[in-house]
Amino acid sequence: MSKRILIVESDPEQCRGMRTALEAKGFAVEETPNGKKAVEVVRETRPNLVMLSVELAAGQSGYIICGKIKKDDELKSIPVVIVGNPDGFVQHSKLKTHADEYVPKPVDAEVLVERVAARIGWPEADAEVDDSLTLEDVVDDGASAEPVEEITLEEATIQGDPDLDMLDSAFEGLTADAAQPAFSEDAVEAPPDGTAEEPVLEPGPFADAQAMSEDADRALEGLGGAAGHSDSHSPSAAPVGSALEVRALRAQLSSLKKTLSEAQSRQNDAEDRVRELEAQLESRGAELEAIASTSGKGDKDFFALREAVNKKEKDILQLTTELKDKETEMVELRDHEVLLEQQVSEAAVELARREAQIKALTGRTDNFATDRKKLQEELNDARNQLQASESEAQEMRSMIAQLEATAQQAEAELQQLRGQVDELQLSLETAQRDAESQAKRIQDMEELATKHEERITKLYQRIKGDEKVRDKTKKALSIALHLLEEQTGTDEEDEPAAA
Repeated sequence: MSKRILIVESDPEQCRGMRTALEAKGFAVEETPNGKKAVEVVRETRPNLVMLSVELAAGQSGYIICGKIKKDDELKSIPVVIVGNPDGFVQHSKLKTHADEYVPKPVDAEVLVERVAARIGWPEADAEVDDSLTLEDVVDDGASAEPVEEITLEEATIQGDPDLDMLDSAFEGLTADAAQPAFSEDAVEAPPDGTAEEPVLEPGPFADAQAMSEDADRALEGLGGAAGHSDSHSPSAAPVGSALEVRALRAQLSSLKKTLSEAQSRQNDAEDRVRELEAQLESRGAELEAIASTSGKGDKDFFALREAVNKKEKDILQLTTELKDKETEMVELRDHEVLLEQQVSEAAVELARREAQIKALTGRTDNFATDRKKLQEELNDARNQLQASESEAQEMRSMIAQLEATAQQAEAELQQLRGQVDELQLSLETAQRDAESQAKRIQDMEELATKHEERITKLYQRIKGDEKVRDKTKKALSIALHLLEEQTGTDEEDEPAAA
């Protein structure tokens, strides 16, 4: 069943690149450049995944469209991938209506496809039937080999781990890439001795060694891609994802070892079969020579046997060539096995490093949660203050309306006052003229007052002089009175004495 993806992108070149990369992997892609109708298109088509560009035509934003989709109860279960400038990814991922994945521009096609497949899985491909014959079909006489057990990442993982079960859906893409191809061995009976029928030669089990090596390389490349992918999720998903990758590599390594041992056993069987064929050829040659020497009637049988011997020799040459090729492939597989072991050890070291990073990120997450609570409290306080400010603003608006009415009344009164001021201005001018005449009279009166003051001053000075004379006169009179009193007393004393 094909997976349907809706791309909302106004840039034609960018949309064409993403569409090509997704369709190459079997996804069914629809596109629309109109951000205003994107939600309606999603509601009508119901795709398996929506890919939104941050910057759209007509001022539309992918963040706003993502919020509309995630707030809709019918559409919020559809995964959303945001594509654009990574500067706003961190802030948007903290919102309740955040996207499921974030892919930065310029878009890496492989990263985009891997993250899409991690969310909705890979499209189901039609199974292909392999009717080809293997090397065992030629060298085995009717012995049918059992098919090699198919090893997938799901079988290699530890069953019953709740963390791994929880992340199965997130790593469907990695699981599909890491799965090993099944090797089948169909036995075909060898032609009977003495027949001229040429056996059909097909590649043996090692014909898929190159594909198996490519699968292993893709899984190793997926280690780096999945590590980058896990950074955009929660911190707890990173170590589990790395553990899955390490287990996948170990499963591939064990599969390669098993295939290598089976190939070695098949090679030994093939060498034994070649030796048997050579011995049969020698015996057939001896028989042919004996028949040729004893009778000329067996020429027809001789040539038939000779033709069969020549075909067998060709078969032996082909088998020898394939054995050499298989030996070369075995050497390459051993080298690849060593490389996988090194990569597994490096992945284990990387896993330990990631776990340490996750611990640090967990601490930071706790701090962020504490900060978030504080910010939420501050936000609530701010909302309360905003509500109080809004009520105050409403009161201020009513007061402003009253003040405007008062201002209109004041304006009317001001007009009346201006008329009164004009009248007062005329009265003031008349009063100023009267004041000028009064000022002249006052000036004349001041001059008269000055003259009177001078006269009063002179009179006051004369009075002061008179007072001084009066004081001197009083003193003289008092002295004279005193002298008279003394003289009178002396006269009275003299009179009794004379008597």
